[in-house]
Amino acid sequence: MQVGLSDYSMGTVYMRSRNNKSVEEKSSKKYDDVSEYYEYLKDKYSCLTDPSYKVTISPAFLQKCIKDPEKAELMERSLAHLPIDHQNMTSFWSAQGAEVVNEQWIFDENGNCGGSTSMSIVSKGSSAGNSIKSSMKNERNEKKSTAQRIYDKKRQERKLFEERQAERNRLKEQTKEKWLKDQQLKDQAEKKKLKKKTYQKLAEGEFQSRTQNSDRAISAYEKNVMRP
Repeated sequence: MQVGLSDYSMGTVYMRSRNNKSVEEKSSKKYDDVSEYYEYLKDKYSCLTDPSYKVTISPAFLQKCIKDPEKAELMERSLAHLPIDHQNMTSFWSAQGAEVVNEQWIFDENGNCGGSTSMSIVSKGSSAGNSIKSSMKNERNEKKSTAQRIYDKKRQERKLFEERQAERNRLKEQTKEKWLKDQQLKDQAEKKKLKKKTYQKLAEGEFQSRTQNSDRAISAYEKNVMRP
């Protein structure tokens, strides 16, 4: 059994910890920077140094707490109550035959506190643990196999697209070459036709000129012969 705790929220911690007298007293000291303030918190609250779980506070929120005493008070109340929350949660799941793994609490830049996405609940015992690990491994393999199939399908579709595109380009190039060749043949035919017409016109003109010259020569000869 594995249960995610990413949605676990500590919004009620503030209300539960109002009766905690150890955090009712406000520190009147002003801190110059986030590092100095965090060192003060580490010395005062055991949850920040407890090796069994981890607490992370956004530096941006620490900066806000330095400037806003009310925010600082609410955060410190939460820090004071975190060990109790930790103990209650681990005891509850232990009674169910499970344990908390990767326990981590995070204060975001607005002061909201919740469990990390990596925190989860797993069954106790090596056999159960192995079963969970095996199940997770099979799930990862299945996801990987599915992803591989999708990738192979996309790659095949891409290959077909490229082949079709190459075929279209080849046909387009062939059509272009054929058109150019036909155009050249057409131009050559037009030139030959024009050349032939020009030659015929010149030949007809020359023939007509020679005919006219012959007619004039005959007329002149006839005049000379017929002259008394």
